[in-house]
Amino acid sequence: MSSVWIGGSADGGLHERTPYWLNGLVPLAFLLRNAHVELAPVVGIYKAAWGPQGNPPIANASAPAPKPVPVDIMAQATRYISYILAHQNADGWLGPNDAFPPTADGGFGGGDYWGPSNVLQALWQWAEGSADAAAFANASQAVLLHLLEQHRRLKTVPLASWAQARWIDMAHSAQWLIDHKVPTPPQQATLLELIGMLHEQGEDWDGWFESVPVPDSRSNHNVNVAQGLKSAAVWSRFNASATYAGKTMGELSLGRMANLDATFGLPTGMYIGDEITPVPHTRSPSRGIELCGVVEAMYSYEIMFSVHGSLPFADRAERVAYNALPATWASPRGGDMWAHQYLQAINEIGAVKADPHVWQHDGDMAETYGLEPNFGCCTANFHQGWPKFANALFFTAPDGGVVVAMYAPASAALPNGGSVTVDTSYPFDDGAVVTVVSPTATTVLLRVPGWAVGATVNGEPAKNGTMWRGTASGTATFTIAFHPKVRLETWDDGAVSVHRGALLYSLPITPNYTVYAHHFGTEDMSSDYYLMPTTPWRFALDVNPSDPAGLLADLPFSQKGLAAGAAPFNHSNWPTSISAPLRPLPSWGLDTTVGDKHSAAPPPKSPACTASGSCGPTERHQLVPHGGTELRIGELPVAMFGAKTSSVA
Repeated sequence: MSSVWIGGSADGGLHERTPYWLNGLVPLAFLLRNAHVELAPVVGIYKAAWGPQGNPPIANASAPAPKPVPVDIMAQATRYISYILAHQNADGWLGPNDAFPPTADGGFGGGDYWGPSNVLQALWQWAEGSADAAAFANASQAVLLHLLEQHRRLKTVPLASWAQARWIDMAHSAQWLIDHKVPTPPQQATLLELIGMLHEQGEDWDGWFESVPVPDSRSNHNVNVAQGLKSAAVWSRFNASATYAGKTMGELSLGRMANLDATFGLPTGMYIGDEITPVPHTRSPSRGIELCGVVEAMYSYEIMFSVHGSLPFADRAERVAYNALPATWASPRGGDMWAHQYLQAINEIGAVKADPHVWQHDGDMAETYGLEPNFGCCTANFHQGWPKFANALFFTAPDGGVVVAMYAPASAALPNGGSVTVDTSYPFDDGAVVTVVSPTATTVLLRVPGWAVGATVNGEPAKNGTMWRGTASGTATFTIAFHPKVRLETWDDGAVSVHRGALLYSLPITPNYTVYAHHFGTEDMSSDYYLMPTTPWRFALDVNPSDPAGLLADLPFSQKGLAAGAAPFNHSNWPTSISAPLRPLPSWGLDTTVGDKHSAAPPPKSPACTASGSCGPTERHQLVPHGGTELRIGELPVAMFGAKTSSVA
């Protein structure tokens, strides 16, 4: 509320918090307005003058807190955007010039390019969302003038620090201007030169991803990696014939996703990054990934699909959105987003102040739930995830047709004056009804996910991993049925994760909540929490992974449906579940590598129940959507290969 971006003194250093926040707030405000569900003014959240145990006392802690005032989301976005546009520097630069790292005389440094980067994205999203030619011109011209000034500065002050790693978003903003025909021909030539300079001065992400794992901790920062994912896609817009090591940009993009999976991958579609990708590399499910990395990876995969058209990128964006993103929130009443983690893990048996801890470079509070655990960057940045995902559900095909890239209940206007509507409860539903209204004949392309091996459209087979093609004229309805089956994915030492459709299913661990700080509202609102387990978690999955047909009988699926008014990823009364035969595995202990008393050791090597008496008899437990848990086990060892014990109800 007193940011340097609106004339205050807060948000110093990188000047990134307000840019992060605007980058998500702007698309959220427009989406709510377009859906005619604009929220009533709400009271802002102010952090209380106390925090985790052990923190030093805060100066003036007894001073009265600022009085909260009602905040209208669109009005708030308008206030910030209007101020930034009205205070653009005479040379075109947006925002302060004193970010980290400063030059010896306190002037401009090569890291300063990072601070405004997300403001540029907020401004061109503002331009797109405003159904007003003047607003579009004002915002887009501001982006243009800033990037022209950045081009001038880069000639003497090259990229450094975060800006060097995150050059891709700046290049993407320049490409947006070109796509929307904002620059004059001479200005466009300058922007193209700028994109080339950014590529030359920026991190060599092509080389980095081709060399995974790499030991350089600076480049390994998980959010840098998430943003770097899309570098080949963005660069291919500049140079469609570009290659690296004999590979096209599309091949590089697919390869880097595979390299991350093989080296640091997690069942949610993310990778380990706590704070950096691990050195030495590991895929331990007790190691975490930062929330900022989750939303930035989603955005990268969305752009990678939009550029390359390769379906695995849309599959991955959906997988991250419906598993990793919602899994980062918790509250005693479940389903709301008051408290988040800085780091989330697949196998998470506690969320407490942990010292020592198994994660690598983050503080001891990084897995706790709250308003601002570890660092506040994720508090400012996480809300870009859902709005940008929503804006990536639909695309326009090269021939002008409509593309349904990912599935969620949504609708959109088409360029020809028609509309597309998706009626579904996906990912808790096994299909969707797509209605296209078009005044002229138009192509309709529906993504058939890679896992949907038995999919149909209007009752006819539709091959998985392809775009099903149809035509709409007037009003046309397409009913896509995915017919998903329960499947296992295998991880290190034979551990498995359980999936059905787009969802990962995990064993929920019932937590005990302890409030360690409170910031605003009632006791159910903005608080910080420690979570400890109250139910068992040491189990092996008693199935035969080599018997796909048997899995359907061993892992029966239940679909109650999403209850009216319930949060989609509520932490109880889950809309779907899988009944799993589990055997107690007492020998599965805690991670002893660093003496962490609150993190599970990697799953014991499968088969885990080989010795007599090493496991208890089979019990039935419910696996639930991973995104609807706060503590959980998402990777389990397999009890036996082949033979199974008798199930106990």
